Amino acid sequence: EGVRNWGLDQVDEVTRREIYTAAEGGAPITRIFGVNLHDLDELGEGQEYQSFFTGELSGAVQTSDLELVVGLDQSSNDSFVMPVKEQLQVFEDPTLHRQQRAGYYGFAELGFGVLDNRRVILGSF
Repeated sequence: EGVRNWGLDQVDEVTRREIYTAAEGGAPITRIFGVNLHDLDELGEGQEYQSFFTGELSGAVQTSDLELVVGLDQSSNDSFVMPVKEQLQVFEDPTLHRQQRAGYYGFAELGFGVLDNRRVILGSF
């Protein structure tokens, strides 16, 4: 069942007000029903991650569905890790000195991992 088919009694007054006052073309709603929403342009029909999912991983999407959605439960800190192999190193760029400008560059080596996949869900719509 789609959200568009919900009646007035299924959405509380505060959430309904946020939906109506969200600027058209402006900042979209980023939180609804206690869930943070993040837009990923890499997921979607013909996009990088969706092509990887269907091509390389042999994943299947329902014939009527076009978009992938990823859900991450971040209510506790026991499932997702970000190990840092090498701390951030920042250096001043000496080549900009002659142009009377200042600049910096840096790099770090890190990774991301999921320790408990029960806190991850993949769906499509």
